[in-house]
Amino acid sequence: MIETIVIILLILMTAFYVAAEFATVSVRKTKIQYLAERGNKTAADLLPILNDVHKLDEYISVSQIGITLSSLILGAYGEATIGLQLIPILENSFNMEVTTATSASAIIVLIILTSSQMVLGELIPKSLALQYSVQVALYTLRPMQWSLKFFSWFLIILNGSGNAFLRLFNINHAGHRHVYSTEEISMIIEESRNGGLLQTEETRMLHQALKLDLRTVRQLMVPRSSISSINIELSIDQIIEIVSQNPYTRLPVYSGTVDNIIGILHTKDLVRAYVETRKIESIKDILLPVTFIPETVKADKVLVSFKNTHSQQAIVIDEFGVIVGLITLEDVLAEIMGEIGDEFKEEKIIYQLLADGSIRISGLTLVDEAESLLGTLWDGESDTIGGIVSEKLGRLPEQGEKLNIQDMDVLVEKVENRAVTSIIVRPMEKING
Repeated sequence: MIETIVIILLILMTAFYVAAEFATVSVRKTKIQYLAERGNKTAADLLPILNDVHKLDEYISVSQIGITLSSLILGAYGEATIGLQLIPILENSFNMEVTTATSASAIIVLIILTSSQMVLGELIPKSLALQYSVQVALYTLRPMQWSLKFFSWFLIILNGSGNAFLRLFNINHAGHRHVYSTEEISMIIEESRNGGLLQTEETRMLHQALKLDLRTVRQLMVPRSSISSINIELSIDQIIEIVSQNPYTRLPVYSGTVDNIIGILHTKDLVRAYVETRKIESIKDILLPVTFIPETVKADKVLVSFKNTHSQQAIVIDEFGVIVGLITLEDVLAEIMGEIGDEFKEEKIIYQLLADGSIRISGLTLVDEAESLLGTLWDGESDTIGGIVSEKLGRLPEQGEKLNIQDMDVLVEKVENRAVTSIIVRPMEKING
């Protein structure tokens, strides 16, 4: 009876350290921080361990020491008690010799204790720790703190020898850190959606946010031909007329040509100046500084630039310093949230299904965004559908011109400002069907 109780206690000891280790490694630090900020003292004591790589290493090391010691003691104790009791039983029941009975007894004890240890001492506590990581991490903290004090001397010896061994092979000890790659974060997002924690639209936006570093300014910008701008030489009445008919609150101002943008006019500043003076001689004094950004910059870096410069738009230039477009904060956010409209702007029609099965597509649609509509990805160097059409022809298409791209009939519906703005395509499935 006593032997059974001791064995159960040793298995529970293993289970405790296994649960403590897996719970602490898998628990979300943000959740513990949330509980600590709301007065949970245990969470407040656990948070410094999660924030400090060295302390977390010690915490995990103590768990492993506890698991190893309890397993070794369990094996030795089981062999010394149950094993010895089995030997005479095997001798009498199966007419075994002492040597054979001793070996058979050792094997039987090994199988029984190993199976019990794996199921009750490792698999079950590990599953519970992963499923209820917050609760288990908090409940096991106090006993683990006692273990840290008790094994501190042993821990110094083991960590010192382990680090010395790693240094022999020039291996850096990075410690236990909760660091995830973009792919792993995407998997976590999908698991959260499958578990009902995220809605479909929330999942889509999170995935899009992770892809911002794959998008360039060139892919998101408003092309130069579509920029609404103001000539500084115009009269105040003409400028007010342009502003009143324009849906945008920030307009680039140029001198001479659009290549010489000298500032940004905010309509609020124009109204304020008019209200204060009732007469505006020139808008030069109320122009905001203009920010220039290369077309190759990634979208996530654009957000950082907007934050640092306290601006919401920038003029896009190519490698030669030539203005090629304009990008706004809204353009970047639209990549995450979808197109953001208001009551003053005309809704952008990306595509429209026609009665004959064809699709009208905006020439400014990005090639990869049109893939789901066309059933395939158009090959080419251009970023937009309109650019691919011009690229295939080797010249600027004419309105009404027809061509074939990857077995699809394409009609150039509209050309504006030397750019293809609308095409009509019969996708592959429509042709083959």
